[in-house]
Amino acid sequence: MSQQSKAPTLGDVARLSGVSQSTVSRVINGIPGVRPEVVQKVQSAVSQLRYTPNRAARSLVTSRTDTLALIVPESTSQFFQDPFIAAVVDAAVSAVEDTRYTLQMIVVGTPAIDKTRSYLQRGSVDGLLVVSHHDPVWRSLSSLAERLPTVLVGRPLHSAPPGVSIIDVDNISGGREATEHLISLGRTRIGHISGPFDMSAGVDRARGWRAALEEAGLRADLLEPADYTDRGARVAMRQLLEREPALDGVFVSSDLMAVAALDILQELGRDVPGDVAMIGFDGTDLTLSTTPRLSTVDQRPREIGSAMIDVAIRRVEGRADADGLHAMPTTLVVRESSSV
Repeated sequence: MSQQSKAPTLGDVARLSGVSQSTVSRVINGIPGVRPEVVQKVQSAVSQLRYTPNRAARSLVTSRTDTLALIVPESTSQFFQDPFIAAVVDAAVSAVEDTRYTLQMIVVGTPAIDKTRSYLQRGSVDGLLVVSHHDPVWRSLSSLAERLPTVLVGRPLHSAPPGVSIIDVDNISGGREATEHLISLGRTRIGHISGPFDMSAGVDRARGWRAALEEAGLRADLLEPADYTDRGARVAMRQLLEREPALDGVFVSSDLMAVAALDILQELGRDVPGDVAMIGFDGTDLTLSTTPRLSTVDQRPREIGSAMIDVAIRRVEGRADADGLHAMPTTLVVRESSSV
């Protein structure tokens, strides 16, 4: 191989910029104390030579891998099916592109979560991000938060260890607002297809539904738990109609499930919104693909994904302002499925 075809080295950068290799290493690794004019010379040489730092060597200097692990503790079928998870992950991938960090995504079912925990304990990543966590999964992973900066999308059902960052929306308020809208349409037999109760979102959205009905003096007896899947929502919608043929409104805990429930209503000859008014939750593009278009509580999944990366990087870099709860807003988006 000719000399010209070899990849540039740290020594090449040092010679071109006129400084020592140790100075080049400090600049590349972001270690403070180098004069601005020297930093500019080194960065110019790096650009001119198209030098790519050796990640393994860099980690020895900084004790960092520049890698963030994004854990999605769901089955692969649920991961590819759920538009909320897809939107969060897509935004996270876009957000990390302009940083020096690499995002390592791990989709893992509950049976294999212990293997994932063992892998993460080896120091292969700088930070941990968890989306769509069920309570048993978080209980298994929570010990990692003692050694890894950790960001959760959604609060855990039980208290998180100190220092864990949480990105979440007010699911109780979102569920309440959706149900109050249905009540304002004159609907009196309003059911709820909930998420699983081992997730705070499933619990809290159901609490909001129940609170709105009780405050209006209406019965809150039409709840069918599901699992944020198409299949689960179809079963739950049929059960609601069997329990209450006069059902005239339904709040569904996710957009994916709302689309499946709408399909069942139409299959059984129920007009939406004439017979049954419907609202989902998430704010995904899936709600625009149905006829009628679905009302939804928009929790801005792409903003959640971007915020997740921002908070994770600030945690890794030791910024105290990244700790605690980061609350994201929700907005009720009214469309044809719950129009007057």
